[in-house]
Amino acid sequence: MVVVFSLGGVVLLGRLAYLQAIKPDYYETLGAVQRNRIVTLAANRGSIVDRNGLILAMSADQQSIWADPTLVVDAEKEAALLAGPLKRDAAELTKLLSTKSSFVYIERKAENEVAQAIQKLVDGKKIPGVYLLNEPKRFSPADDLGISIIGAVDVDNNGISGLELQYQQTLKGTPGKEVIEKDKNGNTISSARRTGTPAVQGQGIQLTLDRSLQYEIDKILIREVNRNHARRATAIVMNRRTGDIVAVSNVDRGAQKPAPEPIVVPVPDTTAAPTTLPVDPAAPATTVDPAVAATTLPAAPVVPPPPPPVEYESAHTATVNYATTDVFEPGSMNKLVTLAAALEEGTAKIDSVVDVPDAIVFDNKKFTDHISGLPKQMTVDEIISQSSNFGTIRMAEKLGPKRLDAYLRRFGFASASELGFPGESRGLLLDLKNWSESDIGSVPLGQGLSVTAIQMVAAFNAIANGGVYVPPRLVLSTIDGHGVQHAVPATAGHRVVSAATAAGVTRVLQDVVTGVGGTGRLAAVDGYTVAGKTGTAKVPLPGGLGYEDNAYITGFTGFVPAINPEYTILITFDHPERVFGANGDEIFVATDGTKILPTGGNLAAPVFADVAKVVLRTYQVPPAGRPS
Repeated sequence: MVVVFSLGGVVLLGRLAYLQAIKPDYYETLGAVQRNRIVTLAANRGSIVDRNGLILAMSADQQSIWADPTLVVDAEKEAALLAGPLKRDAAELTKLLSTKSSFVYIERKAENEVAQAIQKLVDGKKIPGVYLLNEPKRFSPADDLGISIIGAVDVDNNGISGLELQYQQTLKGTPGKEVIEKDKNGNTISSARRTGTPAVQGQGIQLTLDRSLQYEIDKILIREVNRNHARRATAIVMNRRTGDIVAVSNVDRGAQKPAPEPIVVPVPDTTAAPTTLPVDPAAPATTVDPAVAATTLPAAPVVPPPPPPVEYESAHTATVNYATTDVFEPGSMNKLVTLAAALEEGTAKIDSVVDVPDAIVFDNKKFTDHISGLPKQMTVDEIISQSSNFGTIRMAEKLGPKRLDAYLRRFGFASASELGFPGESRGLLLDLKNWSESDIGSVPLGQGLSVTAIQMVAAFNAIANGGVYVPPRLVLSTIDGHGVQHAVPATAGHRVVSAATAAGVTRVLQDVVTGVGGTGRLAAVDGYTVAGKTGTAKVPLPGGLGYEDNAYITGFTGFVPAINPEYTILITFDHPERVFGANGDEIFVATDGTKILPTGGNLAAPVFADVAKVVLRTYQVPPAGRPS
């Protein structure tokens, strides 16, 4: 027996020597793997702030609930305890806790009260194998203000839309890791030394947007969409000199309310016996003509009540940046380019007289004009300020397709802007080789091409800026972890037309607002000069074959003050249904009660004035502007 023991001792000692001297690293590593757990530390995403440093989007730690199913003792019992605070099905939670994995999320970034309730269960050791983990969650202190520009992130804090997506690499930061030592029961050993690499917060970005101004313009647009039942609306405010977009408002119409129960009109029962009235015996006898007595009077027609008006829930800020992603036919706002090209090329002058016909037909396509008293002579100023289609076509014919196309492209159409915004559209402008005979009539009027709102406001801004195109921008700088700002270089502009041409166009655009017969008179702002152009365009059918019935895009784009401009502003409404007068009543044509069609002049122009007043007040712009 002694021999056996001695032999066993020798074997044991030999094994110990082998483990300690020959393979110590292997077993040390194995022990560490069994004791330690590596936890990824999510990086805080950089903040997004407005031009004044006010926060638009930020990250803050929120607790996530997770489990190691291999350490769960009783899945059904623990699931039942979790179901209450989480307000989830116990069977679903049982399935999660029974997963053949060492890590499973139960609730990502739970609300504070939920996390607190779960923490009590963890502290009471009632749910072994369930833990809480801090993870950064994205918050918008200003709610949905600017959401169509800022964008959104997914549950892992990765940008999925807007600037959050465009600047993902800048904002995301670098994750860290932490090694946590646990005992045999899976409990964290609090006294153990923790090692790892800290997470590095992402850089922030400062936008050109002004949070206060954005709020005011959102309110105006929501009010107007509620009133006119437009499908959506967009407003853009751009700094004339820098190209800074200080506000972009995108608003969607609310959902349609359920129709009220129809009013049932009772129909007279013609089969019922006639009612016999009592006869007064003292009353004198009356004689009835037999012919009259035999006459049957026709029943009164039953007139059904008019259908109730369609009503909608309140409009709201959109999550889609329609200003860059949606395209539309600009209508008469495009006459800006036709006028600028004609003045620059010398084919027309402001006071040139044009013989405006009473009809124009190209390739069997008949054009229309709202000007009365045609044919007649009109000056170029009158043609544009009163928005004559036939007069504009005559100006375009002198230019010719090649030069007109060149100027459209110079003004930025058919090219994405320098914003680089995700999903931005380039718009649509036919190649010259694909023009038909009628396009020399359509294109000058803003038909047969499509633009984005950002392209249109930038085109008008080029005129406001003395003929020099200034690329629009949304980001001023990045902000590093020490709070130091690093300016984002501005893209250089380019000259589109001469300063003299820009001044001539500005004079005509002023007459749109103040001239006799000007279509934009409701865009006027007391004490300030305004220059701009109205636009009303039909909405093309899907596929581009024809137009929707009674469907329009209405707009007004202009700048204030007209002399020494400070800001260029665009307003558009998509599918508006109603128009209101200054007294707040819906406008009808007095002669037959027919509703007035919504146009850029009666719908978008007054909203332009409302927005301009807020902008001028916010930035304390003097009536004469500030000389460059």
